Amino acid sequence: MGVDIRDIPVGAIESLPDHLREKGFDVSVTIKPNDSGTGGTVVQVTCRRGRETQCLAWPSIEPLPGIRRIVIFNQRGWLWWVRRRRFQLQADVTEAIEEHGGFWPYPK
Repeated sequence: MGVDIRDIPVGAIESLPDHLREKGFDVSVTIKPNDSGTGGTVVQVTCRRGRETQCLAWPSIEPLPGIRRIVIFNQRGWLWWVRRRRFQLQADVTEAIEEHGGFWPYPK
């Protein structure tokens, strides 16, 4: 599976679920305790379009001051048409995150 990531300013992360809804995704948000032992909470966001689902998560800790790291769980599928739909959903969600201030955190 694997993951993709984007960093986003703390001020923008709070309104990200609303931005995703504006982009046409059915969004649900869950806040859970962080099980990694670092304390705090993890926000899990599920974006749905049709039958496909894209999951995102971000912990309450900041890797850099004023920044939150979004984990985007990569989508796969055995059938080519399912894989294509899932890849497109992930690309659309990632694009919406980048439109809202998200960026790739590492130099190219």
